[in-house]
Amino acid sequence: MIFFLIACEEPTTVNIIYPELVITDSQVDFAEVEVETNAQYSLSILNSGAGPLRISSITTEDYSDNYELSLSEVELNADELTLLDITFQPTEYREYNTQLIIESNDKESPTFSLPIFGFGGDGPTPDIKSSLLELDFGSTAAGEKKNLYFTVSNIGDGVLEISGTDQSGSGSFSLIGDLDNQNLSPQVETGLLVEYAPFHENGDSGVLTIHSNDPDQPELSIAFTGNGGGEESYPVADIECPTSVNAPSDVYLSGSNSNDPSGQLLQYEWTIEKRPSTSQAELVTPADSQTYINVDVAGDYQVNLRVQNQDGTFSPPAECLFYAQPPADIHVELSWDEDNSDMDLHMMRQSDALFSLEDDCCWCNPNPSWAGSENPSNPILSVDSDNYTTPEVIDVWSAEDIDYHLSVHYFSDLGVGQTTATIRIYLSGVLEGQYSQEMIHNQVWDLGYIRWSTGYFINSHESPTAYLGPRSCQ
Repeated sequence: MIFFLIACEEPTTVNIIYPELVITDSQVDFAEVEVETNAQYSLSILNSGAGPLRISSITTEDYSDNYELSLSEVELNADELTLLDITFQPTEYREYNTQLIIESNDKESPTFSLPIFGFGGDGPTPDIKSSLLELDFGSTAAGEKKNLYFTVSNIGDGVLEISGTDQSGSGSFSLIGDLDNQNLSPQVETGLLVEYAPFHENGDSGVLTIHSNDPDQPELSIAFTGNGGGEESYPVADIECPTSVNAPSDVYLSGSNSNDPSGQLLQYEWTIEKRPSTSQAELVTPADSQTYINVDVAGDYQVNLRVQNQDGTFSPPAECLFYAQPPADIHVELSWDEDNSDMDLHMMRQSDALFSLEDDCCWCNPNPSWAGSENPSNPILSVDSDNYTTPEVIDVWSAEDIDYHLSVHYFSDLGVGQTTATIRIYLSGVLEGQYSQEMIHNQVWDLGYIRWSTGYFINSHESPTAYLGPRSCQ
């Protein structure tokens, strides 16, 4: 007898691995973009399947010259995501609606399309408006003062940028407040007070001109009238003004172009209207036609000039606004709020190198040779406060990829007691941050360190502690 053995096996299960294209956005909408400018949209592309997703083509159905795509093909592993940057640049005032087409090996959707909407126009546009175009102060006696108020608003749909103002005519009109460098969001307004203080009762007139980025009205003029208005020619103040300077430095200013239409001799009056909160800057020869200001710390400054003729008539102030920028890679400023207390700024190669001869840049070692003699990579104590009132400054002109540790030592209180130290750190000319801390005599405040390889300041968030070590470089 012959037996046949038949083996019974379970049926084989075959798992087919597929890729899956996923785009969560339902459309790309650029809305309105100003003609000849561009806007960018980042679109996320994900492979949520288990197999490799091979995208062989990414195109737009129309307007390929106006839509620039950062990818034309790509391969994504399972759960891998990439970004497609779409740049829209309209060249005409019209619609640019089209479809984004993606070809891939996705079995369910080998051809995927996504709507793109774009319109070439003027873009978001600011629109300046003043509540008054003329301020009439009526009758005002000499020696008296009268104030009037008006508002400036942005009734457009773009940000209004007020770059500055000019005032002409009589110097009897003064602005109380400032519009310079203000930005007004859509449907936002700001106010300005104008004071009229006539020197006589013959009448005065003047004009305030506001400069902005309103494309239809880049200059808005507001007239001032007092005591019926005046027809005389007023002296004119004029400043030769820089737009940016280095800090610290002495900045020279000239008012020699100021003039009086009747040819009278002029007297000059310079004033500092704005300076950084930690600055001790002062004007030298503020009554001459030329002056200079000792710019001691970085930040924004404003210097005004008024001139007066022999009849006693003043001009409106001429304004000089400039930004003092540190030219060094690293610029650190230390200031304090109690005059006559003695604080010292330290920059070190290691966190525990306070008062070490080679590794600590401070008053007793103002230019260590970390990278060889006279190398711009060395830190330097650019400003040492020898009178206990001016800020101290350390610069690194050409920083290396190392850590620069910062500390403040309250060396002597000179009877002042507790005071607040303020550190401002600039990296590549940009203010990284401002930090303040109350301190008492002989405390050390370890702030943290600048890691130049990343361009960041790492704050230690430590409180000041009593210092028990040597108080001079060893």
